[in-house]
Amino acid sequence: MILNLNTIMTGKQGPVVPKYKPTADFVGVPTTLNQNNTVNYTDQSTVDPLGPPITSWAWTFEGGNPQESTAQNPSNILYATPGTYDVTLTATNADGSGSTTKVDYITVNQYTPPFTIDSWQVGPYMLNVGEYQTTDVKIGTYGINVEL
Repeated sequence: MILNLNTIMTGKQGPVVPKYKPTADFVGVPTTLNQNNTVNYTDQSTVDPLGPPITSWAWTFEGGNPQESTAQNPSNILYATPGTYDVTLTATNADGSGSTTKVDYITVNQYTPPFTIDSWQVGPYMLNVGEYQTTDVKIGTYGINVEL
């Protein structure tokens, strides 16, 4: 009796059928943003040309809303809280699944408005004084003087 390598390795006779699981990969734009903004993701997963096509995607967005998606290219994932967040993608075909996690992939910064306004109530009059700033450089100051 002649045994082929598959019989020796697995104890089963028959041809060896290769498996072509996907290799998961993706990009997100942007990866650094201010809070209360969104990220769009693009699947870049691959599979050997001899393998079956990718049929499903499972995303997990730490800190995002929604926190999960099954879309191939999810968009408008909202990040409302400052911090750094992981993103995971699992791509699946008939031969199995491939998964990747990008650690600290998304950085969400606290939003600081470009200007401030202070208000004071003086009798029936309201006094507003504001200052506009960009990157901590004072651009201009304006105000309203009220004489009583």
